Amino acid sequence: MSPRPTDRRPLVLFADDTQQIRELYSEGLSRAGFRVVEAQDGVAAVVKAQALIPDVIVMDFSMAGLDGLEATRRLKMDARTRAIPVILFTGESMDDPVRTSDCAEVVPKPCPLQTLVDAVRRHAAG
Repeated sequence: MSPRPTDRRPLVLFADDTQQIRELYSEGLSRAGFRVVEAQDGVAAVVKAQALIPDVIVMDFSMAGLDGLEATRRLKMDARTRAIPVILFTGESMDDPVRTSDCAEVVPKPCPLQTLVDAVRRHAAG
């Protein structure tokens, strides 16, 4: 019996503390051709990112405990996860480029699924 082929689809870590948001966008990203792993908060996002080394991270800004900016800052300080593009997914105004400088892009939430898919494709391509 030959080994199963490795799944080469880009891996996206989707971190959001709202289950309905995670389910909606994760399912849409999966249908668009990505493998998706979910994290329910910033701590879980950091742990999963360090363990799985995803191609792209979609990070909610406002999460209890460890918010998206702090989680991103921690990932950028770690040599294993420093190069992973982080898309900040937020319903808040992010006009301060210094606050979001560790993020590859800021995508407003909610948004049409295609907007997020396009952003993930841009950053998953390298």
